[in-house]
Amino acid sequence: MVCKAANCISCIRLSLETGLVHKLDSINAYIGCSHPREHDGCYFLICTDCNEAKECCSPELTDAIELAWSKIAFDRKRLHSKCWVNAGV
Repeated sequence: MVCKAANCISCIRLSLETGLVHKLDSINAYIGCSHPREHDGCYFLICTDCNEAKECCSPELTDAIELAWSKIAFDRKRLHSKCWVNAGV
């Protein structure tokens, strides 16, 4: 089966538009979504060592981040730190 580039790009674009995948520019990656169209209060936790990304959806996290960052300009959808493996936990 031959895959044409235009078809792949169209599929990616449609997946992004419908919320089936997210594009993480900071690590140049796409990640699948387990709950399309329900993205209020979702953040990406990204390991600074291995670039593993996890989607975290928590109203409590959203409230805490919004409160802490209410006075600064910052990308509030991605948090970078070390995952448990690279942090030695």
